[in-house]
Order: sequence, then structure tokens, then C-alpha cells
Amino acid sequence: MQPINQKYKTAFKRLLNADRKYIDLVDANDRELDTIDYATNTGKYYRTVERHERADHKQWDKVYSIWHDLPTREQKEFTKQYKKQYGYTPVAS
Repeated sequence: MQPINQKYKTAFKRLLNADRKYIDLVDANDRELDTIDYATNTGKYYRTVERHERADHKQWDKVYSIWHDLPTREQKEFTKQYKKQYGYTPVAS
């Protein structure tokens, strides 16, 4: 993925890495929750949910911060290339 202006190349890479890390984190957290039997381990389930929410929000803040450092036209270009490559829009758009 390439930005329109090459001075944003590092920001593009950072945004892509942070976005993919967020997606992977959410998927991993969902898989972990699927392994916990809610009926017998309600307390563990809710503690795990809270831990995952904190981790999700922390990573989301990183993605959002990088996203807002880019100018609007670079955000649109990132979204266009991301959707072409992955089939859906990035989480920050």
C-alpha cells in the first residue's frame, strides 16, 4: 500500500500494522471467550471480557491516533487500497 504523498509512507505502514493487530486481537479474544463455559464459569467469563475490552480499547486508541495524523486525502487513499486488498474498510474509517 502506497500513500499519495511519500512523506506519509511510515504512517501508512504503522496504520496498516496497527489495524491488522486490532483485527487479530479481536478475533483472538472472541476465540478465547468461546472456550469458556458461561454456565459454570460466569465470574471467569466476565473477568476475561473486561480484560479483553481494555486490550481492545488500548489498541483501538493506537489505530485511531495514527488515522487522525493523516490528512483526509491520505485517509481516503488508505481506505480505498485497504478495501481493495482485504475486501472491507479499515476499522478507523
